[in-house]
Amino acid sequence: MPAKLTTTIKNIDIKVANQTNRQIIKEFYQYLQNIDTSENYQNGLLKVLIRYAEHIGDNITFYLIQEREQILDFLNLKRKTRQR
Repeated sequence: MPAKLTTTIKNIDIKVANQTNRQIIKEFYQYLQNIDTSENYQNGLLKVLIRYAEHIGDNITFYLIQEREQILDFLNLKRKTRQR
């Protein structure tokens, strides 16, 4: 069963160890609410940001992400590979 938006919001505090990243994700959530996006859309984006924050770890903030490869490495981990 997919996680509800309320669960995903709670996971920001539970799963994102870096305080700066946690605050950025919360501010982004407020922005998504202000521009009247759907809960499903908000939920999907927040889940990805939480997973990315977990991936980069406690010592790196989103502000320190400068290289495209830093993001692509994470996204490539999520790609499904063809099994022959």
